[in-house]
Amino acid sequence: MNRIEISMHQKAGTVELASLLAVVIPGEWTWHLLDFHGIGIAPQNMTMPQFEDLVRTSGYEMTWPELRKSAANLEQTWDCLVVALNPNDKRSRQALLNSDLSDTHLVIEAVDSGKWIVRSNDAACLQPVAKAFSSDAGSS
Repeated sequence: MNRIEISMHQKAGTVELASLLAVVIPGEWTWHLLDFHGIGIAPQNMTMPQFEDLVRTSGYEMTWPELRKSAANLEQTWDCLVVALNPNDKRSRQALLNSDLSDTHLVIEAVDSGKWIVRSNDAACLQPVAKAFSSDAGSS
């Protein structure tokens, strides 16, 4: 998979999930949150601890608009794992975590409130992200 790393802490401020999603090409995928730890307003009137427990237990599937809305309500993300899947892909959270995620369309991961890692088999998916955060983006 193609991969870029982006420091969460840049000159212009902290890069949050909503900032990344603003430059991601959405595609016709379903979005699965497989891990989350952070602060903000959780979806569906849940408390943040309830939401984090749900995500860590069974994952949380969203449409693109739902993901964008949820991300806009986050104040800070410490750890996060979001994957974009073909809508017909019905693997469980555990099955996805047991895989290397190389057969997913896009992977967005926050690591210990220090960096974002964005991966995709399609390098074109990463270009807008790399361009938007070019000062701290690195490819591998």
